[in-house]
Amino acid sequence: MIAAAAMDNADFRRIISTKATSIPYNGVENGRQLRNTNRILWSYEGANGVKTGYTGKAGRCFVGAANREGMQLISVVLNSGATFEETTALMTEAFKQYDMIPVAEPGLPSAP
Repeated sequence: MIAAAAMDNADFRRIISTKATSIPYNGVENGRQLRNTNRILWSYEGANGVKTGYTGKAGRCFVGAANREGMQLISVVLNSGATFEETTALMTEAFKQYDMIPVAEPGLPSAP
């Protein structure tokens, strides 16, 4: 739920979808190269985030996201050695099984 809400923020989306960047270090403008550890950014169509991680209780974790044709998906995988593979399998299946369906006409007021 946190990732879904955060995706509404353009700065957040830009940061989490950045594959690599450089930052100043020891007085050199591009002195340090940073590379995102989210492997699906390079390998999965529409991938746009979110976060790799690890804790002792949750093990290897990954919150992944992808957008295709206006459908934004978010997947959370906990305690898995194959977080990227499980994430891409879940999202691939979701993109196959679900379609975006308008529930209201653009410009019409929504119900309170």
